[in-house]
Amino acid sequence: MPSKVLYACPNISTSQRVRRGNVNLSSFMRSPIDGPGTWALGSAMDELAHTLSMDPLTLRLVNYVETDPADSTPRSSKKLKEAYEEGARRFGWWERPKGGTRDGHRLVG
Repeated sequence: MPSKVLYACPNISTSQRVRRGNVNLSSFMRSPIDGPGTWALGSAMDELAHTLSMDPLTLRLVNYVETDPADSTPRSSKKLKEAYEEGARRFGWWERPKGGTRDGHRLVG
């Protein structure tokens, strides 16, 4: 479901099927569906940004939506864009070194 509503993309088709199971997800997220789905979507956006040689936050902002892409209903309190901007400000996103921060041979962050 998050893939349908978080970003604008005219050429995407999604479906969701939920199956009952008596198992725990091997994840820190408690949401039965949206938590892991949103993590997967974020990972895919990062991979796409890398493939496009584009900053991952810029990719998210370029594809940001104010309305539901499926039915054009307006978002009244999404505040995701503001969260991106505030997080970028607090973490110094735009001032970070190109290629990331390193600790020896390891990337940090």
